[in-house]
Amino acid sequence: MPEALKNIRVAIFDLDGTLFDSTHVWLDIDDKFLSKRGYAPTPEYHSAIAALGNREVANFTVKYYNLPDTPDELMREWFEMAIDAYANTVELIAGAGEYVRAASAHGIKIYAVTSLSRELAEPCLRRHNLTDLFEEVIASDDCGLSKSSPEIFTYAAERAGVRACECVVFDDVAAALRSAKRAGMTTVAVRGDKSYSHGGESVDGVADYVVADFCRAPKLY
Repeated sequence: MPEALKNIRVAIFDLDGTLFDSTHVWLDIDDKFLSKRGYAPTPEYHSAIAALGNREVANFTVKYYNLPDTPDELMREWFEMAIDAYANTVELIAGAGEYVRAASAHGIKIYAVTSLSRELAEPCLRRHNLTDLFEEVIASDDCGLSKSSPEIFTYAAERAGVRACECVVFDDVAAALRSAKRAGMTTVAVRGDKSYSHGGESVDGVADYVVADFCRAPKLY
């Protein structure tokens, strides 16, 4: 296990695939909604959407597959397919709940920066009794910023009232981790139990630390 990180005041967590063991939900949705239209998701498609917000993904999907659907229609379909899973069945990555609770108990401010819509994120946080630990959930669709840009992480630091160098970001997507590093933050890649590189790009060599789960993550205190 890496040594404890020094001088960290804020921990910023991605939700999908990082705190939430939920990647399978979106793979299933991709397969189901594209197969209904005679398509299959490609590695290029997964790579392109990995760090995008929900609306950005919908816009890209319509163009990429030349679909007759509008982005709003796709978003509604995805939401209907996902809401039950996030509210009732999605579990946490190993050690995630304990890690967040311990960090919060030691005075670390807890934030989320996520491409997941708030309507899906909040029921899952609530079911796992984590809601009250988060200072704020920053959803990319709400703030109009993408995780493929460092601006969203800079925005989170500003909201927390700290310098970027006092923040650590946990994510499972290489593009988001790269953006956080460009913002000046320490980065930890969380693989979960995935046997593939999420988004088509390995996190190796991108993040400052790479861990399988939160049982192996560096302590913040």
